[in-house]
Amino acid sequence: MIILFLIVPLLLTGCWDRQELNDQAIVLGWGMDLAEDGVYLATANLVLPLASKSGGQQGGEQGGRSGFMTESAYGKNNRDAEQNMQRKLSRVLFPGHRRNIFIGEKLAERGVFSILDEYSRSPMVRRGRIFLSSEGGRRRRR
Repeated sequence: MIILFLIVPLLLTGCWDRQELNDQAIVLGWGMDLAEDGVYLATANLVLPLASKSGGQQGGEQGGRSGFMTESAYGKNNRDAEQNMQRKLSRVLFPGHRRNIFIGEKLAERGVFSILDEYSRSPMVRRGRIFLSSEGGRRRRR
């Protein structure tokens, strides 16, 4: 019985939900607005950790590859747009380091309470994020 109590704790330790840094797309900035047809448009400014090793170089580039990228996706709401964006990426979106959240003019006119409520309840959004509203900064649907 003593051996069992010594072995079981060893089997229960470890990082069962660990996520490698190189497998993450760290979100620095997030923007959302409504497209012309009323569909949500989400845009993210992402850091790609492996590519952004400075190695003495400036500007977040290594070997001609930028350590940053911008990705956009459409959806019926903000969550759906985020999930559609995730389907496009080979890395997992990590919003924990998101600094700025931009809300487009068209979406802000509709009301921002539901958006602020969603972000205030999310455990992945740190307190003290800066919410900004932008005027006419929406990208056109291709």
